[in-house]
Amino acid sequence: MAQATKFGLSAIGLEALQGPVQMIVSYPIVHYLGILEFRLTQGRWLTSEEIDSMAAQNLIMMAGLALGMGIVQRYLPSEVKTSMLATFLKKYGMQFETLEAARQKLLADLADLADQGRSNDTTAVDALKKRAQVIEDEYKKFVGEVEADKAIDLKAIRAELKKVGAADLEGSAKLLSKELGLQEDVDLQRAGGDRQFTYKWGKTNKLEERLSDLGAQVAKEADPQTGLRTLTARFQGGDPLTFQERSTPYPGIKEVNVDPSDPVVQKLMADFKISDPAAQRFLLRMLTIELAINPGHGLASAAKPVHRKLNNMQAQGKDSVENQLLDLRQKGEVGSKAPPALIAKAEKLIDVGILSSQEWLSDRTHENMEGTVGEMLAYLETLVLRSSLVRIKR
Repeated sequence: MAQATKFGLSAIGLEALQGPVQMIVSYPIVHYLGILEFRLTQGRWLTSEEIDSMAAQNLIMMAGLALGMGIVQRYLPSEVKTSMLATFLKKYGMQFETLEAARQKLLADLADLADQGRSNDTTAVDALKKRAQVIEDEYKKFVGEVEADKAIDLKAIRAELKKVGAADLEGSAKLLSKELGLQEDVDLQRAGGDRQFTYKWGKTNKLEERLSDLGAQVAKEADPQTGLRTLTARFQGGDPLTFQERSTPYPGIKEVNVDPSDPVVQKLMADFKISDPAAQRFLLRMLTIELAINPGHGLASAAKPVHRKLNNMQAQGKDSVENQLLDLRQKGEVGSKAPPALIAKAEKLIDVGILSSQEWLSDRTHENMEGTVGEMLAYLETLVLRSSLVRIKR
């Protein structure tokens, strides 16, 4: 709990409810803020139905917390007058942040108390209870002030929060980036688990250095086939955090995400009878590459060249499109067209360890990797020359 509070990595608002000190955060508003924080920091935005069913005071706290965490700012309109969330932020943002700072300090002190094994220290617990009551009262006054403000349209705030929820489900990644002091170019994104994240290709060293600077023990491993790396970071007393490197967008110009449930994707799968999961994943990669080349043109535009490729596969008639995709996945799209001599040379480079070399795994930019290939080719030629000299000697 202490580590979670320091690094903002866990739902301390909920964890603090457990054990002998749970009475300290049992106050309704403080408690509810903990639940909201839990959902947001875990990347769980509330559904439209949940936002619709919120009472006014809970809606106000939800808006304040979402704004305070920086989750919604980039979705606010540039013209402030058109956004009720922007109006709320301008009028009450500082007041909410002050209350939040007091609440977070309370939770930090609570965590320290538990960490010191003083959960049954009546004097200390009573002091924290008094502080919690003060914070509770101040939150109630704040909520009442906002509710009475005719300039704040709660119906409009409710609608805007629902739009934000549809646009962004990465609250946990944003919060973690902020707490760890990571630069935007690392671009943390939430993965499947509560403590699993992905990061931008080529940013392993930067992420590893930052985690180490903060006192984490970092373990690093690379996938033997893709070379993509995974960092596992452990802060003292905390559960591990996992960071998985994302694939390079090359030949695209930027990272993009393709939703498998998008009608454009579903139609391609249905038209060409692609049901095998591995073949579907390869199709998604083809779409991702095309979309990354011209992100502004949209998925429907990116699907056109992919559709043509699938049509050509179907026209060949040698095998089903699905089986051809699986074969292409095995060989690689570039590898399937490359000259045999180039494939043989690449396989030799793999045999001499290019994919596991530190030069290949570190500072992963395309320029650096080209240089590494050149060096390894020179090394390979040296091995061939040495072998020839040995034979001549013999």
